[in-house]
Amino acid sequence: MDTNRVITLLTRQLAGEASATELTELQQILSNDEDARAAVDTLKYHWNTNPTVDRDFLEATYLLHVNKMSATGVAFNEETGTKADISNLKKSFFDSNIFNRIAVALTGIGIIVYMFFVYQPMANTAALPSTAPPQIAEVTTQAGTRTILLLPDGTKVWLNSGSKITYKKSFDQNPRAVSLAGEAYFEVVKNPNRPFIIHTATVAVKVTGTTLNVKAYERDATTETSLISGSVEIRLASDTAKKYFLKDNQKLILRKNFENKDLVKGNSKEKIAPKETATIAPIGFINGTDVTLETSWTKNILSFSNESFDEVALKIERWYNVQIVFQNKKCQRKLLSGSFENETMEEALSALKYSAGFNFKIEGSTIIIY
Repeated sequence: MDTNRVITLLTRQLAGEASATELTELQQILSNDEDARAAVDTLKYHWNTNPTVDRDFLEATYLLHVNKMSATGVAFNEETGTKADISNLKKSFFDSNIFNRIAVALTGIGIIVYMFFVYQPMANTAALPSTAPPQIAEVTTQAGTRTILLLPDGTKVWLNSGSKITYKKSFDQNPRAVSLAGEAYFEVVKNPNRPFIIHTATVAVKVTGTTLNVKAYERDATTETSLISGSVEIRLASDTAKKYFLKDNQKLILRKNFENKDLVKGNSKEKIAPKETATIAPIGFINGTDVTLETSWTKNILSFSNESFDEVALKIERWYNVQIVFQNKKCQRKLLSGSFENETMEEALSALKYSAGFNFKIEGSTIIIY
């Protein structure tokens, strides 16, 4: 008996997609096998019953699905979709009647497969390896919020606005690994035998016991790894053969080229993949203080030095949970410096407009620069 064929025909029948020929084939198979008929009756019962869902298991499954999407270039996070989009997706994933029916259907199919193995000769009853997915934890911050979390190994993480970090709850594998989209400051627990790896879309940062800041927002022009103390090894996702090593108070700046250029070959054009440039530079400090520009956000200070208004606008958007629209495009290239701790968004922009020569107006959560 072809177990896979029975499962295929049965699921197509329950989904209402089976052809007349397939229905006849299924009926013929079941008429000759009493055990298969019993399993099918069990599945049909579960198909029409609302299940009690193990939400911890489904949460892990959902996160694995999202991570797989990101790994294949189909990113779905706060950079590419709104928070409402994500909440609605998760709600529909967990709570919809369709998903519940699929969940019980899979349970039923598991019963069928189990019964087929049980009722086959002992030669076919070899133990199957466990395929239970690892439990995945995800922490996400919305724009305008920041948070602190403790990883299972004791590593402390500050997570900046509009960021997401994912990791395995067990954290018992070597190396320790997290995935980051956005910005985070790490105080990594030292363990030379189990390196700590921070994966982003563009770099992988390897540490043993280190204090560092990693900024890897998708929309930002740069990815920055700033070493406060310790040691790090950085590899580029685009060229894993290259390694970069930092000393205390140094940072690696990976500038992304967002412009695709056309290469003319005869009568056709080919796109040249954008090239990244990596440079090592000293980290900066807020004037008159020992607070670094790169980590000032962990002290609730929004700071920037000689950055284009375009880049500063992204920081302001995340910090105050607003959207900035440039009607005056020339303003985008102006270089700005500033440091704000308790100022409102309007007070911060009012302080900047005199040095940069722009005006602004506020329409709800949208800031228009003109």
